[in-house]
Amino acid sequence: MRLRFSTRLILGVILIEAVMLTTLVWNSVRLIRSSHEAQLLQNVEAQTRLLAASLQPGLASNDRALLADALSLLEGNPGIHYVLVEDREGQPMARLGDFHGHERPRPDTSYSSAESDGVYDVVRPIVLFGQPLGTLRIGYDIGYVQELIDTTRRQNSLIAAAELILSIVLTIALGLYLTRNLRKLELGAEALGREELDHRIDVPPDDEVGAVASAFNRLADHLQRTRRILRDEHAALAREKQRMETLLNNIKAVIVEADPQTMQFHFVSQEAETLLGYAVDDWLQPDFWRQRLHPDDLDWVLHTLQEQARLPGEYTLDYRLQHRRGDYVWVRSLYTIEQRQEGYLARGLFIDISEQKTTEERIVFLANHDPLTNLYNRRRFQEQLERQIAYARRFKIESALLFIDLDQFKYINDTLGHQAGDQCLMAVARVFRHALREIDIIGRMGGDEFGVILPNVDAEGAMHVAQNL
Repeated sequence: MRLRFSTRLILGVILIEAVMLTTLVWNSVRLIRSSHEAQLLQNVEAQTRLLAASLQPGLASNDRALLADALSLLEGNPGIHYVLVEDREGQPMARLGDFHGHERPRPDTSYSSAESDGVYDVVRPIVLFGQPLGTLRIGYDIGYVQELIDTTRRQNSLIAAAELILSIVLTIALGLYLTRNLRKLELGAEALGREELDHRIDVPPDDEVGAVASAFNRLADHLQRTRRILRDEHAALAREKQRMETLLNNIKAVIVEADPQTMQFHFVSQEAETLLGYAVDDWLQPDFWRQRLHPDDLDWVLHTLQEQARLPGEYTLDYRLQHRRGDYVWVRSLYTIEQRQEGYLARGLFIDISEQKTTEERIVFLANHDPLTNLYNRRRFQEQLERQIAYARRFKIESALLFIDLDQFKYINDTLGHQAGDQCLMAVARVFRHALREIDIIGRMGGDEFGVILPNVDAEGAMHVAQNL
């Protein structure tokens, strides 16, 4: 609940008054307590010293009657709770007062330690001419000191409470007088907050508050005019937004805005869910793009982005991103890097080119392989042979070349048909792949002719491979 200004002003003054008066009462009680404590300790020290001196003759002569006479002078003294006189062996010689709960009490070191039982316990040795005669144990009742302190605290508290009540009354009266026009301003501001723009603040423009009220009224006039204009513009923007959303959602590409260095997305269109299977909110998470980049593309793509990040212009990158189902999708990133006041921004499209990449890879494969057996074709095999010959010459190693021709293959075609011949060729290719090493290069030269390159093999090894085939 929000408090009004006048209420906060009154509560602030009351709080300050309460703190100051509380501090004053506490300090006065503390000073009085300290004074009474000091006076009590001085009296205790003086009385204990005198009483110890008066007990010296009785202890020196071991005369219990003399000791009892000395203690009898203290009977009826409200400040004495008990007295116990012991000889040098600790045996009681004389006593006075109530020992219940105070048998051999431990001496108090301060006034605070005596407050728990209300008795200030003192232990003093009785010495005559340097010779110990015994011990004096005496308990002083501090109840009257506590009562005096409590009385002082109550009186000061009553005075402080009366002063606080008077301050509250005067503060409330003054606060209401000073804040009456401020309350009108508050009501006017609340009306503006509720968009009640026809409300006007009725305060004469005679002082600062009146000037603020007039400014509020002019502001309400301006807001009324502005609201009409904004309502019309908002309707136009809503129509434009609907057209743009319809356009974006029907484009088969993801529209993105991102940091060009990290590809931290600031915006992605709904088509993002179709591209990778992740919701738009997932795309906006930190490192979403980096975590789904194919490991083989990670280094070169990041290096390229670092080079382009500070160079405004148009760029295109093709790489792979992991789909939610686990496989990778080829993506073409078409984007423009712009320099803005707050930094650089990449804006563009992500297009799924997986089918295009599959077609390109198939074309490349067919350009280098025999479509029936999937072995290298003659052109690719000759390139591999030239490369292997150059490698063997450079490093002085031996390699071998096998040329294989199938006997009676024409007979198979003529008698069983070309389909059977094709199956025969595919079976031969499977045999070659199974019998040869992964580093060996196999090619179909055409028809029923095959070639095999055996790297790092001498004549004897080549002959052994040929016999196995």
